[in-house]
Amino acid sequence: MPHIGSSADGTTTNPGAGRRAIANVPRFAAHQCLLGPIRECLDSGGKSCLKVPGKGHLWLDGEAGLYRSEMDSPAEFYCAGPAELVRAGDTAPPARLVARPADEVLYLAAWHARKDALLDECQPFDVVQLRCWPNFTRLPHTRYLLPLSSLLSRRPSSLSFAFRMLRVPEADALRFYSAAMAAGYLRVISSQPVTSSGVDESPSGDRSGSFWSRLFDRISGL
Repeated sequence: MPHIGSSADGTTTNPGAGRRAIANVPRFAAHQCLLGPIRECLDSGGKSCLKVPGKGHLWLDGEAGLYRSEMDSPAEFYCAGPAELVRAGDTAPPARLVARPADEVLYLAAWHARKDALLDECQPFDVVQLRCWPNFTRLPHTRYLLPLSSLLSRRPSSLSFAFRMLRVPEADALRFYSAAMAAGYLRVISSQPVTSSGVDESPSGDRSGSFWSRLFDRISGL
């Protein structure tokens, strides 16, 4: 898939076009996918069982901040719409299922919700920092997200600036931003309205670019 601000052959085009493109990407809301019901159950502080007939079960423990799941295909389960969801009360999960931190199920729900849209809680020009790395040994990702995570953990940046400089495909950038924000892995350092596509996006204010040049050279080999 071409990068935003790049031509089909991967060559860089007008950077301003990239900023305008990401400002106009489609959006989705938590209530339009399973992220909304999952959050609701976790926020209630109780125990819940959610199932999508024929696709799997999800047990949530809001008080402990844990979840358990049993499904053949997580992608099919989390891609289901809220209308397909059945709430099964506080049915206990099978003892053989291992509990995982609830942040991971929030990541999964947002990651699988849409691959061509951005969660409406995310602003592409906000300067953000990665609080902690997602557990990429268990959570879906692509190879492009390793250098992107490295950058965002070392230096606050906007998604628009970071993914253009690292040449991350649009779909990867959108899914990661949505999933990491939903899971609480990102914190907003400063906010910029979507209309601010002409502002200097270098979060450090270093217009010389020397720091960024060195950092991008270093993490591009990850």
